[in-house]
Amino acid sequence: MTNKRHVVEELYQRALIENLLQVARWTNRDHLFGNLRLAAATAFVLVLLGSIFGSWWSLYWLLLPFTTFVFLAFAHNRVADNRYTAECVVKLYKRSLSRLNHTWHGGGVTGTAFLGAAPLYGADIDIFGQGSLFELLCNARTTTGQSLLADRLSTLPSLEEVRQRQGSIRTLSEDLSFRERLSTCGKSLTRPIDTPGLARWSESAAVPAAKSQIAIASALICLFVVGLVVMAVYRNYDIATTAALLSLLFQRFSARRILLASSYVAKRESDMIAILQLCRAVARIEPKGDVRLEHIRSTLDGAIEPIERLRKLIAFRQITNNQIGIIIGSIFQAPFFSGAAIERWHANHRGIVTVWTDAIADFEVLTDLATFAYENPEYAYPDVVENTVRFEADDLAHPLLPLTAVGNSLSLNEETRLLVLSGSNMSGKSTLMRAMGVNLVLAMTGAPVRARKCSVSIMAPAVSIRTQDSLHDGVSRFYAEITRLSKIAELSGSTPCLFLLDEILSGTNSFARQIGAQSIVSKLLKNGSIGIISTHDLALEHIADMVPGSKNVHLDDQVVDGKLSFDYILKPGFVTTSNAVELMRAVGLDIT
Repeated sequence: MTNKRHVVEELYQRALIENLLQVARWTNRDHLFGNLRLAAATAFVLVLLGSIFGSWWSLYWLLLPFTTFVFLAFAHNRVADNRYTAECVVKLYKRSLSRLNHTWHGGGVTGTAFLGAAPLYGADIDIFGQGSLFELLCNARTTTGQSLLADRLSTLPSLEEVRQRQGSIRTLSEDLSFRERLSTCGKSLTRPIDTPGLARWSESAAVPAAKSQIAIASALICLFVVGLVVMAVYRNYDIATTAALLSLLFQRFSARRILLASSYVAKRESDMIAILQLCRAVARIEPKGDVRLEHIRSTLDGAIEPIERLRKLIAFRQITNNQIGIIIGSIFQAPFFSGAAIERWHANHRGIVTVWTDAIADFEVLTDLATFAYENPEYAYPDVVENTVRFEADDLAHPLLPLTAVGNSLSLNEETRLLVLSGSNMSGKSTLMRAMGVNLVLAMTGAPVRARKCSVSIMAPAVSIRTQDSLHDGVSRFYAEITRLSKIAELSGSTPCLFLLDEILSGTNSFARQIGAQSIVSKLLKNGSIGIISTHDLALEHIADMVPGSKNVHLDDQVVDGKLSFDYILKPGFVTTSNAVELMRAVGLDIT
């Protein structure tokens, strides 16, 4: 582990210990207040029984345990909230340390649902799925944030966009203290914050209350109040009863459209609280002159006041969502007036929620990538160039592998546009190609890559590594591969690509394989792409001689003390050895 990385780990360890102590402290207080509330409730019952069945205390003494219980309930809620906050921060640092210790697999959001977003490389180079780049990076609390991260990992940006992202990520990675505040947003939710649903509600048409409805609702309230006065003075219940029934009928029929229109957002009080917390957390960041971060902060700072107003309206609406409240609230038209106020807010802010949630999502993704940069200080920000095709890197390694992974230097550019990578089994050919693909994806997001130095152009990864047959679809592995190759060739006609073709056309004989491989790579190179094909078929050695701008490189093995050993170091030329027989013998096959 490098010295810089060790400093990061020490900071995380100290923060984890401090917050574990906070959790223990708040947990003890939580138990204490729970016991005190139980004691106050017990005292209330004893005083009540003593007042009813004896002459020990006056009923006025009930006020003491009752007020004590209410005070303890509010204090207990604050203690529990502080405990939840500390637990969220503990989870943050535990996950952060798991990334540094390479034990993060299976502990995050896998992004499997987004595999279709990158059909030409998403599964082949572990961008999505368990143990993927998405799982390593994603800490987004919102559904929109998770979707946007998937989009950044699967779409090709402009050069200007990449450079802008790099600037924002550099700025955020200098001070990640705000991550603790972000980690506690929406702590009461066990699911991602439903930002897409809130955005759809915001963009839908509002249902304003008619003036006649407001007049009727107000008249019914007045009639019920008059009925209460008559009931108290004359013991006549007719007016109050009639007003109550009319109010319930009004809620059931006339106000139904407004109640239904506001019901979705009314059920999302926890989501609105979480979004409000996110806005407040982001509004406190220091953009340090970064235009993108300044725009995000100003957007969300302006969202705080209207979201707080909507949250209060939702909270008022929720008061009536119980057996007693729904009756009393309906009589006094609370659901109608709160629903009408929500829809009035909806009409005044139609569509703006989408702007806010998009800004939150953008900040979440930038934060995820800034965290990646902060936790890997030895990684390099790539130099992104234009008007050429290039993938050059020194000491390039796979970012999903442990620190012990071997790095390699390689260069693909206008002069050397194709590398024919040969090697024995298990020598690391596929891993090297995946390392190139994953690091290219990282470069396009604006994040640093696992290399000492890197220079790339804007290119789309085009990968054929994990093509599989399908019994259900009646597709052989060879047919699946040539179908993938056809799609890669089609893509290269419109977009520069970094093609990574592992064991190209391995499902056919050497003669057909040589003709097909040469034709395919010639087409890709003609379309302006660069890349690597791997093989251990000696018949493909001559492709480098027949295709201009090509070179042979290889990864090999050594036999040390009768055992196979791999150094995973890229070397020039075509491989001259094979270890297939030794591997077969190593697993117990009788090979003579």
